[in-house]
Amino acid sequence: MVVVTAYRNYEDVEKYCHVAHFEELKENKYNVNVPRYVDISEAEEEIDIQVTIDEVKKLEKERQEAQMQVNAILEELGFRVYISVMPSSTLPPSLS
Repeated sequence: MVVVTAYRNYEDVEKYCHVAHFEELKENKYNVNVPRYVDISEAEEEIDIQVTIDEVKKLEKERQEAQMQVNAILEELGFRVYISVMPSSTLPPSLS
């Protein structure tokens, strides 16, 4: 339906179509490649690096706690556990 409406109304539709007049086509050396006339790119999501770093720290701490619980259960079952969990005191300041 959008195609028909755009054609009948003969007008630009953002991110969909552009009415290119002869002079504009001539200026573009008759290149009718769609991206030359219609911008279909999406804005990239901004990422807050500090929030991401804080989330990684939180997840690493949770992972360490889970690993200690698994190790304790395995030891209770009689397994020798060789997986070491780096204590937070030995983590670099940026990760503690």
